[in-house]
Amino acid sequence: MEAPLARKDAAPVKRDDVCGRDWKSECFLGTWSAGPECTETAWISTIVSQLVNPPATETAYTPTAYCSEVLQQTSTSTIRVTYSATSTISQNTYIYNYVTKTDHDHPTSTVWCPKPSQSQVCGIEFHGTIYATDMQPIWPQDTIRFVDVNTCHQRCLSDPACHSFLIQRSSSGGDIIDCSLFGANLGINGTRAEHPPTPLATPSGKGWYDRNCPEFLPTECGPQQQSLAPRTEAPKPRDPMITAAPVPPAVDNAAALEKRYISHFPDYLSSDFAWAGGYFLTWGCSCLITSALPETTSTSTVSIPVWLGTVSTTSTHYQEYTVTVTARTTTVYPSID
Repeated sequence: MEAPLARKDAAPVKRDDVCGRDWKSECFLGTWSAGPECTETAWISTIVSQLVNPPATETAYTPTAYCSEVLQQTSTSTIRVTYSATSTISQNTYIYNYVTKTDHDHPTSTVWCPKPSQSQVCGIEFHGTIYATDMQPIWPQDTIRFVDVNTCHQRCLSDPACHSFLIQRSSSGGDIIDCSLFGANLGINGTRAEHPPTPLATPSGKGWYDRNCPEFLPTECGPQQQSLAPRTEAPKPRDPMITAAPVPPAVDNAAALEKRYISHFPDYLSSDFAWAGGYFLTWGCSCLITSALPETTSTSTVSIPVWLGTVSTTSTHYQEYTVTVTARTTTVYPSID
């Protein structure tokens, strides 16, 4: 009768009942004898053959000594040590201070303001064709590129020959557009520019505009918008407080057997068995030896906090920001009739 491969509650247990084809922490604590699978199962006998037939270069390798180390078990225990601790929660208060700085080192600028007329047409959809004979292009299409709509309108207002302009989307995306200027106005209801014309659903979008349309006015041409005053916002500080926390119950030391992870493989075995962490070697080694090295013990210590309470603290942080205001002298001209 075979000696048992494992022990459980001091009673002999057959190999298939405890170990089977899986690794169990109870395996290889006693002595055993090789079972029929060692010779009758092809893949196990192949592993045994590899273990006992190392290449000549493995001069420091001994199959039985190596297998005894592979099957050695480690009993681990954890000692839990408690200590007193207090949790701290920090409350941060931020106070923002804005300082205004005036920049005088800029030249004067020129702004042209339109003179609206009852016959002007603002916002006609562009259908992709420019009728040059009717519209009299001042700039070839796409010549004024990569500008914004306000710049396009100002270019038309500053040119006495410009009576209308076309805004098209630019390949650059965003607010950048392509701008074209024309020597003729859009005609009644835009019939000179488009045949037939289609009013834009949103007049401020891309399309055709007469020179004096009011959609893209600079602030100098109308009432000044009131600037927003800097605001200082900060969360209200909280008073420090201490709240009691429950004390966790004491935990007994824990001990358990752990699977031995094989970290060293002889060079000639590493390519075949290292990927599985040595799992298949346990079968070959259990057929090659009848007992492993004595069980070892590993002890570790874990510190467990016992929370006595929570303390809140408040910190105030001051941050300053500089707001630069440009003092610019602007000359405003009415549109050329």
